Amino acid sequence: MIKIAESTLLKTHIYRVCERRLEALIADFKDRIQSLQQTQGLGNDETYGDQTLAVTAQQMSEVEALSQSLDFVSEEMRQLEWVKAASAIVHHVAEPGAVVVTNAGSFFIAIGVGPFEVQGETYVGLSPKRALFTAMQGKKAGDVVHYHGAPYTINNVF
Repeated sequence: MIKIAESTLLKTHIYRVCERRLEALIADFKDRIQSLQQTQGLGNDETYGDQTLAVTAQQMSEVEALSQSLDFVSEEMRQLEWVKAASAIVHHVAEPGAVVVTNAGSFFIAIGVGPFEVQGETYVGLSPKRALFTAMQGKKAGDVVHYHGAPYTINNVF
């Protein structure tokens, strides 16, 4: 079992890794949007005719898709900041902000960032909107949940 001081420090490292991942995604989306917007202004519609209009429409569509992705990642960042603000809470059940250690892996319940490593251990960023979290929600150490037919034994929650 992990001590409270150790769990608080570990969660601080987990937050930092997740923040860096989201910050990199946000910067990438912004750069790609800016690049596409700058490219749109370079064409000469009279010279290129219909081809330019098609490229511009395609670029605008891509900018819209990237903007939606940027909005989603920005919302994930807000969610992470909310969870981080409550980081002093010691969790005893699976809930947003908790780290849930199971026989099948360790999960950080906050945002869906996939697997990442902290201090040599692999964690999976799990969104509270995912079905696996729904199965785990409110469960404590010693409980078993089933997800897609597989048992997940909860070994620790902090």
